[in-house]
Formats: sequence, C-alpha cells, structure tokens
Amino acid sequence: MVERGRMAWVSALAPEPIGDARTQAARALERIDTLLGEAGYDKARFLTARISVPDERLLPHVNAAWNDWVDPARPPLRVNRTENLDRPGALVHILVTAAK
Repeated sequence: MVERGRMAWVSALAPEPIGDARTQAARALERIDTLLGEAGYDKARFLTARISVPDERLLPHVNAAWNDWVDPARPPLRVNRTENLDRPGALVHILVTAAK
C-alpha cells in the first residue's frame, strides 16, 4: 500500500495462490480491507479498481467474490484486464485506489 495525502493505492494478490479464482479474489479483497481499514479507509470511499486475470474465462468467478464484497451503493470505477500474472498459480490481481 502507498498513501499520499488523503489518497491510497493498494495492490493485492491472494496471500497464497491456492484455490480457484473466486477464493483467490476473496482473499485478495480481504487483504485490501485489512490494509485500507488500518489506515482509516472504507469501501464506500474506493474510487477505482483494476482487476487482472490471466484468462477472461475467470472473470465470472472473480465477479462472484467482487459482488459479495463491494458496497453496492458506491461501487468504484472498475476496469478488467487480461494479462500474465508474475506469481505462479495466481489467478487474480486487484489494484484499488481510495480517498479519505
């Protein structure tokens, strides 16, 4: 996590790349909650999210975890990308920007 003024950026993978895409996404989102929560941010203040997967067929599984997690009243602007992830076994990478 990087914080500048009243803005924060956090990049998260599942702590261990085990399980399916939904499980990895849920674990990455938990990590985001923890890091930003400790710094005084909450989901209602997220501005953007970038979700990267190595195969677009994983997106429905990632979306299931995302929909369970996101504040439906204030979802951030979200972009999905298909790209190779540097970590072996990783199925999802999430980057979030938040404001206080």
